Amino acid sequence: MRHDFKTDFSSNSVDYLTIGFEGLAPYFFETNAEFFVSDAGNFSAKLKQEIELRITQKLITQPYFEADFFAQDVEKLEVRSGLSELEIGNLLRYEITRKFAPYLALRYNRKTFGTADLANELNDRVSNFIADVGIRFKF
Repeated sequence: MRHDFKTDFSSNSVDYLTIGFEGLAPYFFETNAEFFVSDAGNFSAKLKQEIELRITQKLITQPYFEADFFAQDVEKLEVRSGLSELEIGNLLRYEITRKFAPYLALRYNRKTFGTADLANELNDRVSNFIADVGIRFKF
């Protein structure tokens, strides 16, 4: 199950039935493919590829690529059909122990094609550069 909602908590929330596949592609690329059917009957998909590369025994970089696709226009979510959003990023973490690692993540997110045109019409941002700092815990 998946639930999307707007940050202003308006009535534009959407629930989805989800099926996903996760695995290791050739050359050790982690692959996630998720397919969604919304409560309104809209179809969408998300594809993510990432790889974990060790710089040293404790310093690890994790570049990734993510793409969102919609089969039809969804006015509630302000997206158009086709490739709606792309994101590339890199997470850099230092494993103090295997269970505790601070990290810095930098990512660039961009709406594409019809979704970008719709965002421009609504005076919304088309692209974002985001930096995250955090700590990863494993139990």
